[in-house]
Amino acid sequence: MTELIVVRHGVTEPNLRFDLVGWTDPDLHELGMQQAWFAALALQSESLTCAYTSSLKRARQTLDAILTHHTGLSMIASAAFQEIHMGELDGLSSFSAYETHQEILDAALDPMSTDFRWPAGESLIDVHERFLTGLQEVVTAQPDGTVCLVTHGGPIGLWLAHCDHAPLGSFRGYQPAHGSISRIRIGHHPTDIEVVSFNECDHLPAFLSEQIRILQNPIV
Repeated sequence: MTELIVVRHGVTEPNLRFDLVGWTDPDLHELGMQQAWFAALALQSESLTCAYTSSLKRARQTLDAILTHHTGLSMIASAAFQEIHMGELDGLSSFSAYETHQEILDAALDPMSTDFRWPAGESLIDVHERFLTGLQEVVTAQPDGTVCLVTHGGPIGLWLAHCDHAPLGSFRGYQPAHGSISRIRIGHHPTDIEVVSFNECDHLPAFLSEQIRILQNPIV
């Protein structure tokens, strides 16, 4: 089986503002960069055979930090592992978007949805299928390898929801935290999985999580 070490990228400024961050391409926030460095320290002794990432900057910057401890590896960036493209709403504040597009946001947040498409963007099935295609390429190339994959909450959640036979709309309940590490074994097909660990955050110090919490919930 392929040993997959899945890292969700560090936090960005738009994440801290609760913006709809899909294909919008911000850099990591300073705190997100620290999350990436602590994830890198946690993975420095892993015998990685390959390293994949979403093409978006926040994921590539997270993998850059990890690869400082694995200098023999090159980064393989793929659009297959990108976040959900939210189309016309991509990059908007979730609060203002809800005021002007309540019907769309209500549909997007429906946990029982089997599919939802963002206006001028992707459907949940679109994202899930391209992510599985990317994973299949990884499994084919590294059938017995240990692979680091830095990606986003959306595709991770959709993949794990599907493997758990849950509606794709429930994917938010399967999303790990920013900077977290999950370890998953994959068989011949990307839905043949064994979740060894999910959402490891012990490597992220409490002071860092507290700073993020304060920025997301400022005292007025």
